[in-house]
Amino acid sequence: MTTKSMSIFELMERNKKEFTKNDKAIYTYLCKYPDDFVNSQLAAISAYTGVSHASITRFIQKLGFSNLNEFRYQLSLDLQDKDKKREKKSSAEIYGETLIEVEKALTNDILEKIYSAFESHRNISLTGYNLSRIPAEHMNCILNISAPYSSRVLPNDALPYVIEDDNVLVIYSTRRSEFYKDWLSKITESEKKPYIILITMNSKHKLRKYADLTVLLPSADSAQMGDVVNADQLSFMFFNHVLDVYIIKRNRNEI
Repeated sequence: MTTKSMSIFELMERNKKEFTKNDKAIYTYLCKYPDDFVNSQLAAISAYTGVSHASITRFIQKLGFSNLNEFRYQLSLDLQDKDKKREKKSSAEIYGETLIEVEKALTNDILEKIYSAFESHRNISLTGYNLSRIPAEHMNCILNISAPYSSRVLPNDALPYVIEDDNVLVIYSTRRSEFYKDWLSKITESEKKPYIILITMNSKHKLRKYADLTVLLPSADSAQMGDVVNADQLSFMFFNHVLDVYIIKRNRNEI
């Protein structure tokens, strides 16, 4: 296959081993939000990826394009081609593929670490900002019904000043971290800080440095779904289900 016959996605995969740190940030953004790359201002792309305009230009040239307009034109053609191919795949099939990937990511080792944290602490505090609060509420319902744990969902408008080491703190967060950053920096300064579990789809999430355990979930390709919100919620909810099943089996000594 010649370079000209390759899609931008194929070109990126072919060159991925040679990507710099900045290239990887642009690559991740492109894979997750290809439509935004076509339509957004360069300044917005630069701000989101955290790389300079010059780095974006170098990335484009590395893939064989002379300028941003040429790159965007080819990307729009590639997305149109993807749309035509996706017409053969139903939403249920796309969701199903996502659920399979989430299940693969949740190894017994990860589930056991969460289970052990729940077992060794007196309370479980759950939180999520905006739409990420929904899976936190869902997990709280699960724990109240099927597991012998004391759990609560923290109110976002009045986060507690102290959460001590008898607590597990579970944070659901897709990619933004500003809401919890200052709060976590304060509660983790204490010698009696809680055990913190971060559930996210973002491998570079800024809250990772505060977490004792980060669970990285796959999410449906937004280029396929056309709706990254539902894709992320699906991954969170299925995580909750898989963890619930594991806890039940573990308490029955079936694992």
